[in-house]
Amino acid sequence: MQPTGIVRDERDPTFDLAAAKLARGLSGLTRRAVADGRVADGAIVIGTAKAARIAG
Repeated sequence: MQPTGIVRDERDPTFDLAAAKLARGLSGLTRRAVADGRVADGAIVIGTAKAARIAG
């Protein structure tokens, strides 16, 4: 399955950097643009277990 986007529950410098590095790496590996997205099949979700969108 190809990654469809990167979803972050929190906006802070650490998550911003992680999302940017992940997007660059995945875009290079898949040869497709992978950027911020929404929760959907294929999305990669980054955050903490206490985050509202991740905890469910």
